[in-house]
Amino acid sequence: MPVKKPAEAITRLWQNFITSGLSGERPRTYLRRVKFTNALSLFGICTLLGFGAIRLAHGSYLVGAVDLLLLLVLASNLVFLRFSGNLMAVSSVGLVGLLGLVLFLFITGGAGGTGILWIYFFPVSAFFLTGVRGGIAWMAVLYGSVLFLYGLSALGSIRLHYSISTGAQMLASLLLESLMVFYYARVMEKEEEIIEDHNRRLTEANQILGNEIAQRKRVEEELLRISHAVRSSSDAIAITDADGKHLYHNRAFLQLFKFTIAEINRSGGSSILYRDPGTAGVVFQTIRGGGSWSGEVAMLTKDRRMVAALQRSDAIRDHAGAIIGLISLFSDVTSKKDSDRLQSALYQISERSSAAHDLNELYRSIHQIVGGLMYAKNMFIAYYDPASKEISFPYFVDELDQPPRPRTLGDGLTDYVIRTGRPLLASQDNIDLLNQAGALNLMGTECLDWLGVPLKKGEEIIGVMAVQNYTEALRYSDKDKEILTFVSQHIASAIERRHTYERIRTNEERFRRVISSISDHIYMTDFDPEGRPLNNYISPNVEQITGYPYSRFQDDWSFWPEHVIHPEDRQAAAFQVSVFLSGQDSQVEYRLVRADGRVIWVRDSGRAVRNPETGGLTVYGVISDISQSKYYEEVRESLLQDLKRVNTELSDFAYIVSHDLKAPLRAISSLAGWLAEDYADKLDQAGRDQLQLLLKRTKRMHNLIEGILTYSRLGRLKPTLVRLDSGEAARQVIESLSPPEGIEVVIEGKLPEIVYDRTHLEQLFQNLVSNAVKYMGKPAGRVGMGCADRGDHWEFSVSDTGEGIPPEHFDRIFKIFQTLKPRDEVESTGIGLTIVKKVVEQYGGRVTVESRVGRGSVFRFTVPKALQPDDLDAL
Repeated sequence: MPVKKPAEAITRLWQNFITSGLSGERPRTYLRRVKFTNALSLFGICTLLGFGAIRLAHGSYLVGAVDLLLLLVLASNLVFLRFSGNLMAVSSVGLVGLLGLVLFLFITGGAGGTGILWIYFFPVSAFFLTGVRGGIAWMAVLYGSVLFLYGLSALGSIRLHYSISTGAQMLASLLLESLMVFYYARVMEKEEEIIEDHNRRLTEANQILGNEIAQRKRVEEELLRISHAVRSSSDAIAITDADGKHLYHNRAFLQLFKFTIAEINRSGGSSILYRDPGTAGVVFQTIRGGGSWSGEVAMLTKDRRMVAALQRSDAIRDHAGAIIGLISLFSDVTSKKDSDRLQSALYQISERSSAAHDLNELYRSIHQIVGGLMYAKNMFIAYYDPASKEISFPYFVDELDQPPRPRTLGDGLTDYVIRTGRPLLASQDNIDLLNQAGALNLMGTECLDWLGVPLKKGEEIIGVMAVQNYTEALRYSDKDKEILTFVSQHIASAIERRHTYERIRTNEERFRRVISSISDHIYMTDFDPEGRPLNNYISPNVEQITGYPYSRFQDDWSFWPEHVIHPEDRQAAAFQVSVFLSGQDSQVEYRLVRADGRVIWVRDSGRAVRNPETGGLTVYGVISDISQSKYYEEVRESLLQDLKRVNTELSDFAYIVSHDLKAPLRAISSLAGWLAEDYADKLDQAGRDQLQLLLKRTKRMHNLIEGILTYSRLGRLKPTLVRLDSGEAARQVIESLSPPEGIEVVIEGKLPEIVYDRTHLEQLFQNLVSNAVKYMGKPAGRVGMGCADRGDHWEFSVSDTGEGIPPEHFDRIFKIFQTLKPRDEVESTGIGLTIVKKVVEQYGGRVTVESRVGRGSVFRFTVPKALQPDDLDAL
């Protein structure tokens, strides 16, 4: 580095010193005073250092010490000024020190009387450090202090070095100096004020200029950000001139509407964007009137798709405020509108499904809701029955076609959706292709668009909902198909819920009709876990049974047990409640006291069902008026007692009669036999014939009495059921009968082992076989005995090849004492088949007959397999 010249170095050192403590921006006056303070202090320090040294060297120790003391004050003051920047404090301290030095020199005179010359530094220091007003004040203090000293000197208190005349001369010259300094200080302050004002104005101008530059820069940056925001905004932005000509639109505008600026301008301007072209005129008219326009509008894209947008348009003005253009912002709210409309539609569907009075009203509501989502002037709902494969159209609205009749599943558009289970959007072109290919058979008027979606319950297709149009104004899109598919799920659920509701309502109506048509009282009573009862349901029939109003039972459960049940039967009814609370079913009969005082019998049958979740109990019960049944039961019991008594009397009568008749019959029979044996040779043929007729009639009478006894014993004596071989019983009966020659009695096949009373079975076989032999009517014939397995019973049969029985006598032959031939031709009591019928029916079986006149007859009787043998040990 080049060596600097000593003068430059000294100058720089001086500038650095006098500007020390001047940090930051300060007023010009302050700067001047600081520089003057630094320069004067440096000058004073050097002068005091020289004077102090000289005075100490010449023996003026006091004055020299004061000089050095003042030197230290000035040096400390400079240090304080540099670090604090408090010019007023530093100036005051310096002036106080200088004032003290001057007063000290007035007293001592200094070295050789020259020290008083410091007094001439005071005006300069005072005015230049504190200003005009401060200088005047400090000079007043100086003059006052000097005069005070001379006053003390006149009083003899102190002795001054200078006489009053000398002092007066110094003060006069000091005053002249002060005036000069005052003038220059005043001029300097004025100049500084002018300079300060100029500087202030320059500063303000610089500030304004800087602000404008910064503002311009911010505006430019803002414009860049706005430009970037406009280009990258998701909202469509367009700028037009005052005549509606498009000047600019951003990328979002092109993506939304698909129009270029040139296409819009060629088409006549912004009106092409609106579904209602008049909207563009309203917007421009509002802007030209000085306002802004905002609102939701329906707009059309280049491909004629409708878009819902929120538009805000504002005027663009020049500096004079004149409108030079229009800026518009379009926010696509189609998705939100669609979402809102879908949510609203779903809410309305749910609400209408509950509020609709019937299905037709629900269909109309659905039509209205779908019309709020898309063009639905023509709409129908079809039902499909998988069992019958029939399609019906409960709702059909169309501007050209009439509602079709129900039909079987075919190959129409509706049928196609049902078969595939998928939504179908068919335009006229692909409808024609499907029709030509034979996949579809068009029904009704041709349409431009047909949109149908399946209605499903789970995975089962229950129908189709479809819309169609005949005009180019609005065409259906895939989005419409998505919307209709989405709402169809909820519509199907709503329709199904309504169907279920209709069925429930119908069933409830039927239930009410059934309840009202029966005389029984039906109730449902809930018991909480603590056993407290609460009426859940009481049928209106309670009024018919008790005569009390319905409200008495509905409001108070205890009214029934405490007031309606007969006092003597309340304990039984209370026991029934305890059975219910244990979770068991119960049936109790007790008496009720009606409102009119009449007592009736009822049967209370209840079923207890416990709720496993809550622990509560519900009793479902029926109370039936059994007063008439009780009366009939009493009458029946009385009749049974009478019948039992009559049967006993009849049995006794039959026994007595048979016993009383048998004795005379035996006597008559014995006497007739004796006559026939002893007087056979004395009687002619007519006598002998009469005796034989008498014997025959007495035998018939004997058989008749035996038959009556046998018949009367049936039902009175308990049979003994044993397991026996029916084939063996049949063989014993055949042997005991000894059929005449020419008539064959055979057992056909193997007869089973059965449970029966042995005597009764032999009676059955004996009566049937003997009748077959007796009424054969031919010298030769055949009687067959057989059995067939009929599942739960055995079917025995006795067939013959005799004369047969006419069908009109089938019932007669089983009646007591009835015969088809006179007894003189065929000896018979007419009781045999009556006994057979009574025995068979006693065991739960039945007797039938089949016969053809001249061909023979077949008698069949059944024996249940469920019969069990008696425990003989217990007997």
